[in-house]
Amino acid sequence: MSLARTVFGGFMLLFLGASPLSAPAAAATPPSPEALQAAKYLTPQEVIQRQKRGERIVIGDVRKEAAFNTRRIMGAKSLPAKDLEVWAPKLSPKEALVLYCACPHDEASIIAAYQLQNRYKAKNVYVLKGGINEWIAKGYPFDYRQP
Repeated sequence: MSLARTVFGGFMLLFLGASPLSAPAAAATPPSPEALQAAKYLTPQEVIQRQKRGERIVIGDVRKEAAFNTRRIMGAKSLPAKDLEVWAPKLSPKEALVLYCACPHDEASIIAAYQLQNRYKAKNVYVLKGGINEWIAKGYPFDYRQP
């Protein structure tokens, strides 16, 4: 592929609102009305403020492991939504859990948070408003590795 095509392709992705650094979000099942109503959100700024105050927060990436290995919020744990039954019982109730994805409307995070609240009676579960894309847009630390 020529450099001109690569640059033009990257420009078109940015122009269309996508990022050449982001893996395309998988089509998520829409959250139920109950899940949408139960969702508690934190903005990237609120997460940073809570961390600065010393609150114990686990940031969990619910995307597939391949997406996590390519680009993630600094310090995040890989908690793939498809493996929720494996990692959910190991969560500490003393720590807040902030889930994120790269979905346009946080669908995967909302669904995972709802499942944690209902199946595992988790109380301190939040959805990162805008997911990893909003985090990066605000200039907060993230890790990127070339695939």
